[in-house]
Amino acid sequence: MRGNNIDEVNLKIKKIASSFGIDDKQFDSCLANKDNEEMVLKSRIEAKNLHDIDSTPTIIINNKKYTGNFSVKDISKYINKIK
Repeated sequence: MRGNNIDEVNLKIKKIASSFGIDDKQFDSCLANKDNEEMVLKSRIEAKNLHDIDSTPTIIINNKKYTGNFSVKDISKYINKIK
């Protein structure tokens, strides 16, 4: 998700969340929840330690790491390589 600052990014994510029925109050509450923040941070640290993931998006298929921007077609190509 691209934006000039965190507020722009949050507005874009909030719009996506609203399409799933999450209202602004629910979104803001989730974003302000320190337990959620801690869970995300722990997940990032674990991903870095276990799989050397240091950027998003990163996908691991059959123990091979793919990073950068890719389309569904690209991902399908990576998966089809192992079939």
